[in-house]
Order: sequence, then structure tokens, then C-alpha cells
Amino acid sequence: MKTLSLTAGLLLMVFAVYPSDASKAVNAPDLCCFHFFDKRIPKANIVSIVKTHRQCSTPAFVIKTPRTLFCVKQTVKWAMEQFVKEERAKIEPMLQLTLQKSQNAFTP
Repeated sequence: MKTLSLTAGLLLMVFAVYPSDASKAVNAPDLCCFHFFDKRIPKANIVSIVKTHRQCSTPAFVIKTPRTLFCVKQTVKWAMEQFVKEERAKIEPMLQLTLQKSQNAFTP
């Protein structure tokens, strides 16, 4: 019984002393960039492109290629154009679906 009480007490102390990772994740950005790639990445090599969190010190894009991730500043024109194209490609199918639903709602 003493061993069980001691174990339970130690576990409670451990949980009280170490904050959980979940509490840190609420306010912390997922990914920030501190080193930037200066060259242009060919469109054919870009798998995806996402913006870094707004709390990061330098606004950037994280570009995923088949081999690795690259950080490119948001001020780079080709990266911004590629990001906008990718966002449009995501939004257009949703707009089409919304338009179809609204047209069907008015059809008798």
C-alpha cells in the first residue's frame, strides 16, 4: 500500500512540474523560417506551398518539393505568384460547388 501511495504521489509531482506540450502549442507557431533559399524553384518541383504563421519574425513561404522543404521570403515575387495560383486552385472547386447548390435551390 505504501508503494502504491508513493508511486501515485511521484506521478502527481511529475505531471505538476512538467507542463504539457498541448498548452505550449496553443500560442506557438507551428513552423517559422530563419534561413532562406535565394534561388527560384521550378514549378514542376513544387509539391505544396504554405505561409508561415503570422507570429513568425519573418513572413515566409514553406515550399515542399519531393526531396525537402525550402523557406522563401514572402517578398519574393515568383513565390507569391505560385502561392496565389495554388490558393485559387483550392478555392475554385469550392466556389463551383457552392454555385451549383445555390442554383439547385432555386430550381423548382
